[in-house]
Amino acid sequence: MIRDIIRKILASSIGGATACAVNGPRPIRATAAYALDCVDDRRRIKTVRGSFTIRTGNQVERWRADTLFDKEPETIRWLDRTIGADSVFYDVGANIGLYTLYACHLEPGVRAVCFEPEALNFARLNLNLCDNRLSDRVLAFSLALSDASGLATFDLSKFHAGAALHGSHNVTPEAAAHRQGVVLRPLDDIQETSGLVAPPTHLKIDVDGPEIAVLAGAKGTLAIASLRHVLIETPAEGLPEITAQLGCAGFVLTDQGVAQDGVATNYIFEKKVT
Repeated sequence: MIRDIIRKILASSIGGATACAVNGPRPIRATAAYALDCVDDRRRIKTVRGSFTIRTGNQVERWRADTLFDKEPETIRWLDRTIGADSVFYDVGANIGLYTLYACHLEPGVRAVCFEPEALNFARLNLNLCDNRLSDRVLAFSLALSDASGLATFDLSKFHAGAALHGSHNVTPEAAAHRQGVVLRPLDDIQETSGLVAPPTHLKIDVDGPEIAVLAGAKGTLAIASLRHVLIETPAEGLPEITAQLGCAGFVLTDQGVAQDGVATNYIFEKKVT
């Protein structure tokens, strides 16, 4: 109760000061703009393999940075165990890029391809890549992967960087914080015809709903010999169909995490060596 009161007082004070800074006299606006430009909102994440930075301009981004090693420990173990110097990590639903940053910091030769349709997450993702000097190793696309090409609307649960659980599987149009347009493309089209990206060794899919459509548009990619490792987040009811789709490409389920908020779980698949 007291904490809520303090937060309201702080919000009112800071909001008033900010309003004055951006709407007040020219000297105040200029000083405020300079001060904001000087703010370094990057959190340094230290590991036994070095460190990298992540932008933390709001509470969600700070939470993501703070819980990197605790929220999905199976993902960290998976990357630690399987990433090598020649790995190519495809991050589908990359959000602001934490797991791509982690994968790329493990070995200097790791490359990555990110897919993130949400506008603010995509901008933040690219800032994080640039901050960590990964522009020559990671290519990010503002796309939603699916089983067919097209255009669609994309309803957002919240409209700030780091937010998730967007789209029709999670939010109704009436409850959406914002609606944006989105380009849909199958992964096979991008991987096979663009000439911009190397074949993957790792595929991580965290799209909060349309996992099966993503896999349906990636049948050719799943058959690539270099792709040996897949991690996909899905509710338990989606696992049988996902296991069947991946099984057709030679993958077997080898590990899993704990359900996030009791809803979806990370499942780890490895391609059988023949």
